[in-house]
Amino acid sequence: MNKIILNVGGIKYETYRSTLTAHSETLLGTMFHPRNQAMLHPTNGNEYFIDRNGYAFHFVMEYYRTGTVVWRPEFESSSDHIPSPQSSSTPCITSSSPPTSSHTEINNATVPTRAAAALVASTSIPPYYTGFSNSSSSNLKPTNTKKQNCKYPHVPYISLPELEKEFEYFQIPFTSRASIAHKAAGELLDSFASAIEELLCASIAKLMDRISITFYRDGSPLECIISSQGSKLREFSINGYCIINHFYEDIKKYLETIFPNVKFKLEFGNNYKSLTISMSHLFTRNTIKIHSKIGKLLD
Repeated sequence: MNKIILNVGGIKYETYRSTLTAHSETLLGTMFHPRNQAMLHPTNGNEYFIDRNGYAFHFVMEYYRTGTVVWRPEFESSSDHIPSPQSSSTPCITSSSPPTSSHTEINNATVPTRAAAALVASTSIPPYYTGFSNSSSSNLKPTNTKKQNCKYPHVPYISLPELEKEFEYFQIPFTSRASIAHKAAGELLDSFASAIEELLCASIAKLMDRISITFYRDGSPLECIISSQGSKLREFSINGYCIINHFYEDIKKYLETIFPNVKFKLEFGNNYKSLTISMSHLFTRNTIKIHSKIGKLLD
């Protein structure tokens, strides 16, 4: 598994040769196949320059690592919905995969692993993707014409036509723009459900056994007493109403498998949908006291 660096349009990506050759039907899979080794001309030993869109290549690499097409559309929204960049350096993206969405047992309750920290302390949940490191002096700050991608804060927004051009060049298999959009929509639905999961855990961490979220049809900022400006749920202000409108029952059934006996109540009007979630069965005095000085003193 030889480690290589792909310099795509000035942005460097670090991966393994085997990650690319695992997809032999693609351009890079063919290019780095052992039979073509003599045709390669690296610089600095293991670096290869490719004159393509370095930002869009992030999603090309996601295909090589996961075997799925990943793309998420961006909406016109206020700047407070867009996370600030964590770094202004060029990313060197490692070949490790993003964390899984598995669940774990915490105090006799099944919770998402990514949200488990919320049951221990009221701290912010780490970003879903943290594969960036400072390995180059090039500047990656978004320009005035490139909006940041909310899911991958270091990656400026890439339009579907831009992505399609790169997929065609690198021979990434996909059937149509619609198929990419549908896959992105499915991923977005999962992300919405995950945001609700994290909110429930954060509510318990703040000693709250009931939480309400109100989404507005016109895309106004959602209302939720504990959802801060930087929270994952805030990204869904603009489309949360539509998601609840079309997928409420699906989301409800999914969350009930994760948090049995959680109670849901949906209220709605002409311009809003308000979701109230009660998780009293998770809010147990004894399990909370175990982790407190009060409980230890009384015992």
